[in-house]
Amino acid sequence: MLATLAVPSLRFGFASQLSRVSKFPGLLIALLFVIGITSSVVNSESYRGLVYSLVDVGVLGLLFVMALAVAACREKAGLDFDRIVISLIALLGLAVGLQEVAGFWAARSVGSSYNFDLALIYFSFPRMYNHLQTWTIPIVAALPFVFRANRLAILVCVITLGLHWYVLLATGARGSIVSLLAAFTTACLLSPVARKVIIKWHTPGLALGILLYAGFFTITEMDTDRLSHDPGPAVASEQWAINGLPDDIATMDQAKPNSFFEKSVGRPMLHTTGRSRLWKQSIAYAKENPMLGIGPMNFTCKGPVGRLGSPHNLGFQILSEWGIPAAIVLAVLGISLLWYLFKSLKHNGSEESTVNVMRVMIFTAVLAALVHLSVSSLLIAPASQIAAALVAGWLLGISPRGRQQTESRFTLSVLLSATLFSMMLLPFAYHEMAKMPFYTDRLPTIEQGRPRLWQLGKACKKQLD
Repeated sequence: MLATLAVPSLRFGFASQLSRVSKFPGLLIALLFVIGITSSVVNSESYRGLVYSLVDVGVLGLLFVMALAVAACREKAGLDFDRIVISLIALLGLAVGLQEVAGFWAARSVGSSYNFDLALIYFSFPRMYNHLQTWTIPIVAALPFVFRANRLAILVCVITLGLHWYVLLATGARGSIVSLLAAFTTACLLSPVARKVIIKWHTPGLALGILLYAGFFTITEMDTDRLSHDPGPAVASEQWAINGLPDDIATMDQAKPNSFFEKSVGRPMLHTTGRSRLWKQSIAYAKENPMLGIGPMNFTCKGPVGRLGSPHNLGFQILSEWGIPAAIVLAVLGISLLWYLFKSLKHNGSEESTVNVMRVMIFTAVLAALVHLSVSSLLIAPASQIAAALVAGWLLGISPRGRQQTESRFTLSVLLSATLFSMMLLPFAYHEMAKMPFYTDRLPTIEQGRPRLWQLGKACKKQLD
């Protein structure tokens, strides 16, 4: 925000991107956030609850403004922007994937089974990285086009995609896998360019990921079989006779099933993991509070369902927390976006230029994210929120537009408001980080990294006050 304010060319670019939002969608977006703010105020039960609700609404609004700022940057930098950002995305996937492979071997070297419980330790929960993957995996396939079939770019592309697919399989990321496959299928049907890119690069990437997973699965099967026949020396447990054995020691000399498989793609898949119950709860909340819902960030705090911050569906989240009118507005905006994506893939999907390949794969990434939003909370996880602003802004900046729009007072007011709100988030974030030990002491382990559970209800008032 500060850079966009400070650089005149970025301000002009921001004004041009803002002018692309036509009057009707613009009014709907404004109406949606007015409803969200009103719901926050009406449903607040304390000052702290009001702050949490307003932050939730404000961050979603800030993502929209950030996307316009990213679009202005892409418009200014052009292909250089594409090269820098796609390189960073690829390097992130490469680094995390190699870390997971190293983690498997490190765990095996100390006699432990590497599985979902140990995966992605630098994220508060493995699903947070899976959300990020939904936004970024389709884009990585454009790497060879952006760098003109450079051999290193081709090698990095295939290895990175292979590691991405391995991580998805190893963490049993059902939502990401289904969303990506649905988006790839749709893009292939609508766009010859998407079909070529996906077949040429995602197919070998998926094959490499399956090969890596199959290899590690075979190794863990061999280890499990060996332990079942030769559990090794008995553990001297006299020193723990009073307090009991630590969990890792107590189970070390017992034959264990292949947890690598059981906690990845071997986990039960043919169920909603409780989502259907959460969606029914959302409908019940909407019936009780039809106009303004129960208030942003209050899903976990009003009813008998504990330890869940959202209904794992953006539509049901808005329906239950913001009310029926807000849900209708969101539905209209969502359908409009889907129609735009389908139309763009169909009409712009035959040209094989570098820019068009990049554009088509970003379309595919947004489509995958929209599918994933129906079964998960992509706009709650911080990494996924930043990815949403980046990818949406990238899509705007790389798409053709009309005439240049001059800077206006309205443009400056939007930028200044977003910048001011960003600065106001700093003391809020400092307060939350300072309170982390307090939250950690009072929340079960599974809840320690989930900010939506730090406020007024289940893991809110009852456990934190």
